[in-house]
Amino acid sequence: MAFLTTAVKADILAQALTLADSLAINAPKAVEQTTEAFLSRHESSITRWLAMVAPEGQPQEGQITREEFTSLVRGLKDLEDMQVLAKKVKRKKALNAFADGLIDTAIHAGLTAAFGPGGSLAAAVITNVIDDASR
Repeated sequence: MAFLTTAVKADILAQALTLADSLAINAPKAVEQTTEAFLSRHESSITRWLAMVAPEGQPQEGQITREEFTSLVRGLKDLEDMQVLAKKVKRKKALNAFADGLIDTAIHAGLTAAFGPGGSLAAAVITNVIDDASR
């Protein structure tokens, strides 16, 4: 059974746009893209879980409560938040490594210009640091 029909998805999008407007988020295209991407990524899980929700009362074997369904869907957001955080950390590490390498390169170039290639102990030390960082 298809729970997330085109009409249901359209309703979700309309409610997302209303929510964004009430929060003074003036980016309807971004809201639409984010909503559609979320539904696209998680439609199969949400549909599977909806099929498992018990109508009322105690769930039978293989069924879940409405509260459990809610928790599962909220867990999708938490998972996405963690994935975004992991990407930010990875990007920050790469940017920090680039900044360190840039500084080392500037130091090395300056010392080389002032004292010639390998003309100072500092230039040799910096060369070793740059070589170690590139491995």
